[in-house]
Amino acid sequence: MTKKIVFYTLLFFSLSSVYAQDKIEVITSGFYAHYTGKQGSQPITMDLMLHEGEHLGTYYHDADGRPFKLKEIKSNSKKHVLEEIDSNGHLTGIFEGVISKKGFVGVRETTEGKRKIAVQLSETYAKGSMQFQQYYIFNTKDTAAPFETKVHFLYPIQFADNKVLTAIRTDLGKGLFKLPLPNNLEMQTFKTQVVEKLHKHYDYMLDGATEREKIDIDMLVYLNEKFILSVRINEVVDAIGEEVDEQKFFTWDLKTGKRLLMADIFKPNYEEELRKIILQSVINNTYKEDLKKAESNKLDKSLVDFDFYMTTGGMTFFYLLPDTDKDLEIYIPFKDMIGLLKEDSPISQFWKKQK
Repeated sequence: MTKKIVFYTLLFFSLSSVYAQDKIEVITSGFYAHYTGKQGSQPITMDLMLHEGEHLGTYYHDADGRPFKLKEIKSNSKKHVLEEIDSNGHLTGIFEGVISKKGFVGVRETTEGKRKIAVQLSETYAKGSMQFQQYYIFNTKDTAAPFETKVHFLYPIQFADNKVLTAIRTDLGKGLFKLPLPNNLEMQTFKTQVVEKLHKHYDYMLDGATEREKIDIDMLVYLNEKFILSVRINEVVDAIGEEVDEQKFFTWDLKTGKRLLMADIFKPNYEEELRKIILQSVINNTYKEDLKKAESNKLDKSLVDFDFYMTTGGMTFFYLLPDTDKDLEIYIPFKDMIGLLKEDSPISQFWKKQK
């Protein structure tokens, strides 16, 4: 989903002589892990990455599936501190503890620090979850290249069904680079294809640029279990002082390798009713000061974007709040959409228990 739209004059020119100069490196440091365990007595599930020296990811309570984002704010050799942010952008807690690829041991405390609950998680890839290898493709040290390119992506490496692996790699590669990921990751060849493809795609943005520009792409996992995979691809392009920030979301049925679209999840003619549900959630959950800023431009159902990510408890959609330049992430529990959901959809395992 395009978050900010910037218009440029499309003046294409050849960069072939520059591509040959690119000095591209591949780094496999960091990790992605799928954790399960308990926060106090409550089971939780967490997808966490070590990304450019910082831990970040998502988690939810198994009982309700409401999503929270995690981002490291400080660390030392003994402990790491991560902020917990809900889907409305509110700080809701702090995780503090020891993190490794194999698990997390520590506490979760309220934002006021008045209550601490023990947390113990371990890496667990249950049936129906995908394992990944984390990769970075950089050309940041090559000052002759037109773009400073940083690409962070998760490469699917292990799943019981090879046909599903192939399907996910194809979809994921097209979403990231407009190139399918190879079945065998030959990075020495692939890294050059990636950088060349990205530079050709954005060469129109270089017109009039006087300094090196930037492309920064990364991935985040929201759901990776029970045969459903939901990820975000965030692509930021900074050129001639302007920034384009585009987020794309993909959700797959891991039993078939098929990407799930709204038509696979909802009954026909769902749009009008779902927009009403989302708009009501905007009113109920948005900061009052932000709603006041939007009063001059009435809340508009046309500003709802049906692009989504998913957890076991519901789906998160997007809404551009008028007159505020804010993109809201609106979490809707499945129980609030029961009448719109298909009985035989691949995600019915999640919402039927909420009836």
